[in-house]
Amino acid sequence: MDYISRPIVLAFGPIKRSWLFCIIWGSVILAIPSTVCAQSSSGSTVLRGSISKTVTLSLFQSASHTGAELHAFENGAALSLVVSGSGFDRNLQVPILIRSNISYHISASIQSETAVPTQLRVLSIEPSGKSVARDAVTGVAIRRQFDVPRGDPSAGEENLSTIDASVPFTIFSGPRISLGGGLNSPGNALKVILLLSVRPKVEKEHWTINLKLQGS
Repeated sequence: MDYISRPIVLAFGPIKRSWLFCIIWGSVILAIPSTVCAQSSSGSTVLRGSISKTVTLSLFQSASHTGAELHAFENGAALSLVVSGSGFDRNLQVPILIRSNISYHISASIQSETAVPTQLRVLSIEPSGKSVARDAVTGVAIRRQFDVPRGDPSAGEENLSTIDASVPFTIFSGPRISLGGGLNSPGNALKVILLLSVRPKVEKEHWTINLKLQGS
């Protein structure tokens, strides 16, 4: 018997496409459990992230000065103060609040055409509440020329005479302050009182001084 040779034709129509779809979908389903297990042995997904580093400065609300006006402009880590008055020398206490979730440095710069800044010193440092780190106060390092000896706040006048106060200079630095809360929380800040002494260039004349504090 003679056999007639005929080519065998495989159909690649809808049937083949359906089989390929099933194979691909099955592979995806099998891969999902292994991916989840790789993320967590308990079968749950673990999310990891980081909190942005933050240092903020603000003027304490109870700040008030007799015979002088003080206007504050707050912008995150920058605090600009415009102090004006008239008459003779002034010793002004400037209370500020510092919040940070990292170690920080506080620098200052002073500019004026009508007065001479004679001193800028740290009078006191204290926590504002329970959300302040334990070593936030004891860990502060004050540069010697900007530290007021205990019991003698008038000592060390003219401490700014040896530097150009218009160029930013570091006053003090410290470790992390805030353990939690937000930028306006009442109990997570460090309260620092600065002593600013001003001498008018012309007695009895009006004067203005610009003090900028910067945290980094």
